Amino acid sequence: MERAARLPRGAWGGDRAWRPVQPTEYGACSILFLDPLPILAFWAAFNATQLLIAWVAFGWDREPRRPLWSLPLQQLVYRQLMYLVVIDSVMVALMGTHLRWHPHARTGDVQVAEPQSA
Repeated sequence: MERAARLPRGAWGGDRAWRPVQPTEYGACSILFLDPLPILAFWAAFNATQLLIAWVAFGWDREPRRPLWSLPLQQLVYRQLMYLVVIDSVMVALMGTHLRWHPHARTGDVQVAEPQSA
């Protein structure tokens, strides 16, 4: 375990104050350079637990369980995409600029419908 903690420091950019992708890099580095069985077993157990909890939650909400097949992809794709979105949002907020998407034209000509009586 000590080797796994030491290995990525030089290979992945040294010490940084905030690195959200670092656990993924530790996992990939451990699979490549150490015994991959414990890491893959932990990943499989984590995804099985997550799938079981989601299965129960979907059942309680009476939702179809068909989308649950894509749940393990969240660990690989969706999470990394959300890191990029959060980092971009924080940078935009720190720079004080506006986001580049979803511009709204403000016209001021809104008409409010009167409530209907039952």
